[in-house]
Amino acid sequence: MGTWDPSVFGNDEAADWAGELAENGTVTAVEQLLTTIAGYPLTEYLEVGTGSSALAAAEVVAAAIGKPTASTPYNKEVLEWATRHPELESLRSVARAAAERVRTPESELLEVWEEEEVDTRDREAWENSVADLVTRLL
Repeated sequence: MGTWDPSVFGNDEAADWAGELAENGTVTAVEQLLTTIAGYPLTEYLEVGTGSSALAAAEVVAAAIGKPTASTPYNKEVLEWATRHPELESLRSVARAAAERVRTPESELLEVWEEEEVDTRDREAWENSVADLVTRLL
């Protein structure tokens, strides 16, 4: 996974998912992804790409409810897309559950950020960005 910063959209998987959604995605696609991850068994391993996409989808819901993350070149279009889909508000609780699932022990994305070679400040910044996302979805 190519990562350039600890934000939710700061990696190839999330940025690619967001770009595809902004170009020709649907609310149904967001709902399906979030529902799948929110219900993903805690005993099953969650792959890094799926976890990254789920966090991006949760950020889309946060943007739709008026609580977006900071806009960057990697997320600007998808955040604008989200504001045109207020019906995403109905996914608030499932988005929060999906984001929480990504932070569980059986998550490759969590493992990536816990690796020894990851700078402690970057790990803490990623943890804080996900915690902030969960809070904005309350």
